[in-house]
Amino acid sequence: MFHVYKLHLSDEIAAVVNSKGWSRSPEGSAYAALRGINGDNASLTEHVLTAALMGLYHHGLSAEAPSLGALFDYDNGAPFETGVKPIYHCKGLSSMSVGDVVIHKGGYVSVVCSYGWATLPERAALAFAMMAKKIACERPNALPEAA
Repeated sequence: MFHVYKLHLSDEIAAVVNSKGWSRSPEGSAYAALRGINGDNASLTEHVLTAALMGLYHHGLSAEAPSLGALFDYDNGAPFETGVKPIYHCKGLSSMSVGDVVIHKGGYVSVVCSYGWATLPERAALAFAMMAKKIACERPNALPEAA
């Protein structure tokens, strides 16, 4: 089982970013830092936890999947059978992208990077997992059976 948490800016923050630039809001800066992250970035953990504390992550997908790659392909509209069985899929969020976070059944936490995946250290993974319990998908067009 995998649970995907996607970066998402509120309409208010997006309006600030669009009119004044990424650096004009703390949330915009945190979002931008994660969208360009790579797996060897020493500040990956800090960026992920900061964005989570700012409320930038939304529960986007829960699914059974054979691998992270299959999950990524599924969420990005793979035109072939991926073996992914979605249990919950929040509509209206972007497809899985750099900076998004995946919690694995075993408690591991992976971050989509510009080249592959990075795994958060154990304590950071635990912190993100605790915060994720409080993250609710508030999008009005979430699937009704996704409770």
